[in-house]
Amino acid sequence: GQDRDGICRSWGQHHFETFDGIYFYFPGTCSYILAQDCHSATPEYTVWIHNSRACEGNVYSCPRALSLFFPNEEEIHISGYQVHQGGRRLSLPQTVGGVFIERLADYLLVKSVFGFSLAWDGGSGVYLKMSEEHQGTPCGLCGNFNHIAGDDLNTARGIRTDEPALFANSWTVDLPHERACPSVDLDFNGPCRSESDMDVRTIKKCSCSVFAFSL
Repeated sequence: GQDRDGICRSWGQHHFETFDGIYFYFPGTCSYILAQDCHSATPEYTVWIHNSRACEGNVYSCPRALSLFFPNEEEIHISGYQVHQGGRRLSLPQTVGGVFIERLADYLLVKSVFGFSLAWDGGSGVYLKMSEEHQGTPCGLCGNFNHIAGDDLNTARGIRTDEPALFANSWTVDLPHERACPSVDLDFNGPCRSESDMDVRTIKKCSCSVFAFSL
């Protein structure tokens, strides 16, 4: 309902929903900028999501990881329920600069003093919530949070597109300690290509690779 405003989520490695309610499917196996403050010389936040390169079986069980960056702080890396910074494992709860990290039940929660919060389920599900003060400032796979669903798929070069692969490939992060990661083909075989491969719930929800929620 209305409380979903300002929430971006990703689950099952390949599923994404932007702050403004655009859902898209993208079978990428690289690391990507999920969300970043793109209107500050020094971004208040940057979130990378690391998809599994060797996912076997159900994509909902693929292990993913996160990297969080905040001004004047070393990378915070989250894998499972373990949190590391600068190679050191952090005991929780922990405060890092203006960011508070804790585990609550089956989630890791990251809360900031500047209107950024994140929930991670320890496996593949991540939820980001931004306060209204960040309206129009994010970029990345989560879109721009300007309450206009139709312009969410802007590439890293500022080009608007309707192609999920073109959009998402542009937000790939090249990690120096890993081999080059392959881009996803524009004509990838998504779950909406063949209704015979979809269950009833998916058919109801999905008529193309990208659609806007009306909430």
